[in-house]
Amino acid sequence: MSPTRSAQTYSLFALGSLVASVMMAMSADAAALAAVSCRLTMPVTLGRKEPAVPVLALRNSGKEPVAILKRNTPLEGWLADSLIVTRDDQSVPYVGAMAKRMPPTAEEYLLLKPGARRRFRVVLQRGYDVSLPGRYQVRWNGELMDAQMGNNPVNLTLAQPQTVACNVLTFTRAP
Repeated sequence: MSPTRSAQTYSLFALGSLVASVMMAMSADAAALAAVSCRLTMPVTLGRKEPAVPVLALRNSGKEPVAILKRNTPLEGWLADSLIVTRDDQSVPYVGAMAKRMPPTAEEYLLLKPGARRRFRVVLQRGYDVSLPGRYQVRWNGELMDAQMGNNPVNLTLAQPQTVACNVLTFTRAP
């Protein structure tokens, strides 16, 4: 085999090994995230002026810590449209702030240790008009821009989008 051919073969082997390593890391992170559960709760009936404040709870039942990027999720507050809200089966538009951002920093990650549960209060009326009477449904699609195993984000330049399954919250606003 010629030296050039040998170098090409080695380069392909090295590239293949790198791709395999990244894929294994992503698979491991997806497996770790499978241990993260989500639950939305709130009273099922609200008075006319009562605030709609669901609680979003994340729990890590796995054996590894998981670092979750809070950006564009209810975990960071209202800087993006991160929920699907309907009233009487009609879409309720997002009216909150929209933010343009720089690349994420390590401070934007939530570290969810094994066995830990974190709760976040989400004041719906800061992002959606839920003041009218009716039957509301609130759903977080569970999309995370990045979630990685470990005590710190593994690689801020290699985002690993993941999805967490979360229930649909239903409540009624009284007239």
